[in-house]
Amino acid sequence: MNRKGVTLVELIIVVAIVGVIATVTANIFIFGNKSFDRSQDISSQQMDTRLVIQAISKELRYAEDIRLLKDKDSIPQNSSIKDEDKYIYFDYISKKIMKKDGKNSAYEFLSGEQNFENLYFDIQNTEGPTGGEEVRLKLFIKEQHESSNADGEPDVKTTISLLNQKTTKDDGASKYELNETNDTKFNVIKYKK
Repeated sequence: MNRKGVTLVELIIVVAIVGVIATVTANIFIFGNKSFDRSQDISSQQMDTRLVIQAISKELRYAEDIRLLKDKDSIPQNSSIKDEDKYIYFDYISKKIMKKDGKNSAYEFLSGEQNFENLYFDIQNTEGPTGGEEVRLKLFIKEQHESSNADGEPDVKTTISLLNQKTTKDDGASKYELNETNDTKFNVIKYKK
């Protein structure tokens, strides 16, 4: 007698093979989706970082009397701030870059979803290409995403050429070289426009 059909063992083997293939396919799909989402988050964070760099560059390139202050507590109370004084600083609570104009309350420098772990500044006086002195603002940004540097080092380091000579740190020194191993981080810029 010639019986056509499958045995129970053959059926179990086929179901097991299909299950393994389905599991592998699902894991590849899930991994691909997670990788895509992660790259989208990083891309969005990098776009936000570029926007911040452009906005700060535009705001400070022609500013006068730039001074670096250690933290937000260094900003005087509203009653003692001159109208022409402006401040840009990093707020650790909201993780936003804030701006304070004269006697106005602080507000978000750029509206949007940008979130950073840290943002700090330093200034470097260097010899320019024509032999004169050139002042550069160093901007360090620590982004907030999973692939960000775990060692606390900034993800982005950029330089903004300033077109003034009245630049000092809060210690009153007018000329100095950037010391990247220095633990002092200046989170506030005071300037006039």
